[in-house]
Amino acid sequence: MKTIDLTQLDWQWLGWRPWTWKLRASMETGLQLRSDLGPIAAVLPGTVQEALRRAFSTTGSWA
Repeated sequence: MKTIDLTQLDWQWLGWRPWTWKLRASMETGLQLRSDLGPIAAVLPGTVQEALRRAFSTTGSWA
């Protein structure tokens, strides 16, 4: 069985409001929706909390 090493890829977290990622576009304006937070660099193995702490400590803000 072939093994794929996912730790060598670039990963990012995006913070979305519930279901907006699925809609892709605003029903009112038709414009593409963007994530509320991110992209935030992620490391595998790792957690969302760890990535948020690292992002905040390097930039001083969540955006």
